[in-house]
Amino acid sequence: MRNIETGRTAEIGFLKYAARKLTVALVSPVARSETIDDNNSLGKAKEGLRAGKGLLVIINHFSDKEPEQIIDKIFCQSTTDSKKIIVPIAYHKDKPVYHKMGKIIDVDLKPIVTKSTLEKEEYKNLKLNEGAVEFKNSSVELLREGGIVVLAPQGSRMPYLDKPHATVGTFMLEAKRKGLDDYSFLFIASGIKGITDYSKKGIDGFNLNKKYTLNIGSYMTSKEILKKAEGDFRNVDKIIYEELNKIVPYPQRQTL
Repeated sequence: MRNIETGRTAEIGFLKYAARKLTVALVSPVARSETIDDNNSLGKAKEGLRAGKGLLVIINHFSDKEPEQIIDKIFCQSTTDSKKIIVPIAYHKDKPVYHKMGKIIDVDLKPIVTKSTLEKEEYKNLKLNEGAVEFKNSSVELLREGGIVVLAPQGSRMPYLDKPHATVGTFMLEAKRKGLDDYSFLFIASGIKGITDYSKKGIDGFNLNKKYTLNIGSYMTSKEILKKAEGDFRNVDKIIYEELNKIVPYPQRQTL
């Protein structure tokens, strides 16, 4: 029987929980990846969720497939498998079928206009980062409730880890302004086995015939992140990228 944790509002209902488990059974053979978690950070994240801390999952983003793989990994774990999840999606990738699937398994997709969106002729009149405010507001509230938010700090897909963007620091500052300063971070980086050049055409797709790896990095609280940033939200993204840089495959790394 499913163990429902009391006192948290970020728990999904039984029918959506069952739908997640069915989704795992159907998708896992395709989404399966080699997972490395030397420090049991995933276990620590689950402990934090059981204690009521929301979880912000920080990922790299080089293809269409790794966000689905990370969600699949979350669905496979006790504790994380029953939490509501928010995931941003590029506006031009936002399709009705994704939202229908999201509603079935309680994954809330938040469309955001990215640089890649604006490169599409049909979206050129939109404004960069449109939708980001809705994503931030909803994410802060879900973290407050003890749920899970997935965030790629680079925003658009990029073949290599880029220089730090002012993304997570502004998110944390907004959370602070809304009275939330106690949640957790889990760093997860994806790669494809045998790939040495992530800028090759086709790597940004679903790569159905390629073996992915998931490297689980640090588990840290928001207070630990801010302490490493010397209390300055402007320094947060440097810390975020340093943690990601430790676990992305070597071809994706940058000198920060």
